[in-house]
Amino acid sequence: MRKALKKIKVLALCNFKNWVRYPENFGGLLLYIGLVMFVGWYLQMLTGDASEEVFGISPVLYYASGLFVFLLIGNQNSALMAFSAWRMDILSKQLSPDIFLLGNYLGQLLTDSLPGIFLLFFSLIMSPPSLNLYEIFMLISLLIVSFSASVGVSYFFGAMGLRMRPIGFVFTSIMMLITIFCGIMIPIQAIPQGLRWISYSIPYTWSIDGFRALVLNSRPLMPVEREIFLLLVLSIFLIVVGRLTLYRMIRRIKERKVIIR
Repeated sequence: MRKALKKIKVLALCNFKNWVRYPENFGGLLLYIGLVMFVGWYLQMLTGDASEEVFGISPVLYYASGLFVFLLIGNQNSALMAFSAWRMDILSKQLSPDIFLLGNYLGQLLTDSLPGIFLLFFSLIMSPPSLNLYEIFMLISLLIVSFSASVGVSYFFGAMGLRMRPIGFVFTSIMMLITIFCGIMIPIQAIPQGLRWISYSIPYTWSIDGFRALVLNSRPLMPVEREIFLLLVLSIFLIVVGRLTLYRMIRRIKERKVIIR
C-alpha cells in the first residue's frame, strides 16, 4: 500500500512539473477563463436583472462557479491524453493502470486548482457565503462524492485513450457537449426538455449545481441532499463499470481483438 501511494505521489508531481514548465499552458487556460467570464459580464450588461432571473444568480458568478468546479473535478481530458501517450508502458505492465490514473488525476488536480482557486476567491468576494456547520458538512460531502465520480469518468476516458488517439473532431465535440450540458455555459432549465436527460446523466451537473446552491444560494435542481446521494450512486457505478471497461480494453488490445486507431 505504501509503495503504491509513493508511486501515485511521484506520478502526480511529475504531471504537475511537466504542466507548469510550459507557460503556454497557463496562457491558454487563462484565455479560456477570461473569454467565458467576458461572456457572463456582457450578458449581465445587456440584460441587467433579467439575466439573474434566468441564471438564478449573476451570470458572472454563474460562469465563475461552474468553471471552478469543472476545473477541480473535470479530469477526462488529462486521462484521455495520458493513457494514449503512455499506451505501450501500460500494455506492457510497466505501469499499473490504477496507479497511473490516480497519479495523473492528482497531478492534474494540482495544476487546474491554481486558476480554479482564483475563480473561487472571485466568487466568494462577489457573494460572501454564510454557511452553517450543516452546510459546510454538506459541501465537504459534495466535493468527496464529486471527486469519486470524476475518477470513474476518468476510467472511461482512459480506456478511450488506449483505443484511439485523442485528436480530431470527435473528442473536441464530446468536450464541448459536456461543458454545455452540465450547466457551465447555459442553465439546465434552458436546455430543451427532451435533451435534459443528457444533463442529468453527467455527474458534473450535480456537482456544479450543488456547489452553486450551497455557496451562492442559487435554486438547485433538487434538494442538495438528494444530489449528493445521486452522486454517491453514480460514483460507485462509474468507478466499478469504468474500471472493468479499462481492463477489458487492455485485455482486448493485447489479444489483438481491437485495432488501435
